Amino acid sequence: ALLALARAAAAAGDAGPLREGLARLALPRRPESARGMADDIVKRADGRLDLVANALPAGADAPSLLRALGSSLVGREAVGLELVDAALLLDPERPDVHVTRALLAVHLGRPEVALAEAALLPAEHAEQRAFLEAYTRVIFCAYPFAPAGLEIRTAFPDVPEGPEQPLAKVRAQLMKYATRLGLCRAAVLARLPPGATPAWLPPDLSSLLPDGPVALETWEFEEIVQDENDEGEAAEDEAGAAPTGAPAPEPEARLVTVDETLPLDASASLPALLRQARREWAGLCWMCWGVGLDRVALPERVDAPADFGQAAGLSLERLWRCRDRVVTGGLRAMTQGVPGFRWEGLEIDVLPVVLAEIAADEYREMRAVFYWLCDEGVQSPWQDNVRTPD
Repeated sequence: ALLALARAAAAAGDAGPLREGLARLALPRRPESARGMADDIVKRADGRLDLVANALPAGADAPSLLRALGSSLVGREAVGLELVDAALLLDPERPDVHVTRALLAVHLGRPEVALAEAALLPAEHAEQRAFLEAYTRVIFCAYPFAPAGLEIRTAFPDVPEGPEQPLAKVRAQLMKYATRLGLCRAAVLARLPPGATPAWLPPDLSSLLPDGPVALETWEFEEIVQDENDEGEAAEDEAGAAPTGAPAPEPEARLVTVDETLPLDASASLPALLRQARREWAGLCWMCWGVGLDRVALPERVDAPADFGQAAGLSLERLWRCRDRVVTGGLRAMTQGVPGFRWEGLEIDVLPVVLAEIAADEYREMRAVFYWLCDEGVQSPWQDNVRTPD
């Protein structure tokens, strides 16, 4: 009954009936006791929403409980927003509730609401406000050409001069990227009101698909891997070194799996879909750039830019730096003196973990593209051995 009153209060913008219901149905408690009880129950509930809801008539702090319930309704964010709105009607000065409302707005595709909620946070919550603003900007991006304006340099001394993949294969892989992005776009559109085409909608790449979406396939193949130590021993034997008395082991055959498909879970959140779209877009942009384009298009020739090898090395460096930020908080980079960089206008060393993970996803995509471009023996940028975490 109290949850129904909360949703009705949000719809009407009037907390009066909800306050009356709480006064009539909930046990009276002092504010400090009610807040402490709510915090304890939310912590101990461990996802049990019934425990949180049952604490309302027990007299626990209603705004805290409504905020917790609203943030936990995965897949029902619109209902969650109603509960959070009711919490703000009861207590408009609660920063934690404004943060939750901003995050729900992100899940509902309302970046302007998320930014407005972030702006309401007081000065002592500047860090949370900065995170919400950056997170909203990253999720609802405008899809610029990824390499544009980027300073491309690497500390790697030996870098490839240019791509080995032929033009026909490059065009085929770009069509696969366009097809995958089309799947992301369709999944995002399915979560929006009919006819909605916001600026942050993943781009329409039908111009790259003159005959429509292409087939996305899966297959396996065996790859012969020659261990570097074996190669070194063989070289010593050829140079006249004393024989070891044991034959060199046969090169090892490893099974490689390629999966070009992009299964999108029907329950995937809007931010998850937009993160996937960012990743696909990054790969598409870098593949275009790697063959000489300054925009997304199907190339007519392979003409590597002068700093092709520098970009290949950059993908390795930046992925390592992002992963270090996620795993150690940047400790390894600090102790080894590895310099940082700026991503989306933010220094890598101040990126919250969730943003560092998004950056890592994009640099992993960039690395996979260059692994493929630089080695004609690599069959696909979607084969598992070029997409390892580090």
